[in-house]
Amino acid sequence: MADLIAWFGQRHPGEVIVCKAGGFVSAPYATEFVNAAERTGVGILSIEGFLVEAGGVAYPVEGRHRDLLDLDQLDCETFVGSSCGAARQILAGVWASDPTSDQTSTLHDDVTYRHMIRFILDQ
Repeated sequence: MADLIAWFGQRHPGEVIVCKAGGFVSAPYATEFVNAAERTGVGILSIEGFLVEAGGVAYPVEGRHRDLLDLDQLDCETFVGSSCGAARQILAGVWASDPTSDQTSTLHDDVTYRHMIRFILDQ
């Protein structure tokens, strides 16, 4: 699939933001996106948690960046299976909850943010 993030966004309007920095998927849809990546043979190089303003400005969440290229963590025969499995485990842990205020010190109280996950794909 030429551009998995754009394809996923077409199927889930409003849940995906695509920009030069990568694709951001709304946190509640992140595991479904990982499943789609694995089904289509796309590996995940890294994932990072962000809070995104309505205007598209993204703020990284401290402690929510994982590089999935570490070969010591791979437990499947293929990079696709290993990276997608690792991403699912990460997303099911503390990443399943919204970030805490100590992870987001640069935010403003009067702005609404969405918890989103940026995926860097091996495609």
